[in-house]
Amino acid sequence: MMQLKKLYYRLPDGEACYVCTPSDTGLSQFVVHPFELTDSSLTQAVDTSRSRLRKRSFVAHDRRLTSNSGHEQAVATAVQHIQNSALEKVVLHQQLTIDEVIDAQKSFEAACETYPSAFVYLLECTDGTSWIGASPETLAAWDGSHFVTMSLAGTRVAGSNTAWTDKEYREQQTVTDAIVARLGQAVSDAAVTVGEVNTITAGSLEHLHTEVRMAVTDRELALALAQSLHPTPAVCGQPRHLAQEQIAQLEDKPRELYTGYLGFVNKDSFRLFVNLRCAKIEASQTTIYVGGGINALSDPTAEVQETLNKAQTMSRILHPFGTE
Repeated sequence: MMQLKKLYYRLPDGEACYVCTPSDTGLSQFVVHPFELTDSSLTQAVDTSRSRLRKRSFVAHDRRLTSNSGHEQAVATAVQHIQNSALEKVVLHQQLTIDEVIDAQKSFEAACETYPSAFVYLLECTDGTSWIGASPETLAAWDGSHFVTMSLAGTRVAGSNTAWTDKEYREQQTVTDAIVARLGQAVSDAAVTVGEVNTITAGSLEHLHTEVRMAVTDRELALALAQSLHPTPAVCGQPRHLAQEQIAQLEDKPRELYTGYLGFVNKDSFRLFVNLRCAKIEASQTTIYVGGGINALSDPTAEVQETLNKAQTMSRILHPFGTE
């Protein structure tokens, strides 16, 4: 079971970094939940201190990344299955390995500089491994009176003149519809407010984004709603049970913390983030986790390139020891 040694994090659009250490008397609880519902999660009371982020420039580390040999075929198989079944969408991931000794602290600082609007974290575990991530996606947030979540789908290079495609708009709408339906199932008389579709930036990439909110004053209900959303269509697919079946058949490695969620739960509020754009740092190698949504209009070659674009975005902030 994973155990927390130390956590560093920076909130979206934040100016400060925070450092958390395990504590039996901490008032805030740090939560980490893996993608698989059957895997064990971590809930740890923590003491938190504030630290100033150093403002400095970093050299992006571009690497030649290549897709795993079986990923494109897995995508093609999923497209064919979707075209001939009730499955609307499935998210497939792959893992790309960098055989370098990575400086986790410097990489965290680079991620904070690169992703100003993301939740950026560095999770140090007692077994010597670390996880680093920069997530643009909120699973759920609650402030004592309102429950807020978002649907996020579609990927393109930031600043691109390329218009969003029908495939990407369809993928986005699938995510939004599923979230609204799930909230309605949990609270039958809930008034769910759906915002406009807009574009948000995460590092060198852009995504389609829609905010979904509802009035909730009960903490336990808000937590139950958050848990019911996982895994969202943005990281799993739709319908959920059919997508989970395809993931089990077509993915050859466990996701671990990738596309799970993490964040903080307090007495009168909480904020949880989907664990996207993440990497696992070990002694002599680092694994980048990336995926993409597949539907009936997906082109397998384009989907592979999309995951490589995402991986390259994460790769750029991973700094080997002795480099700037």
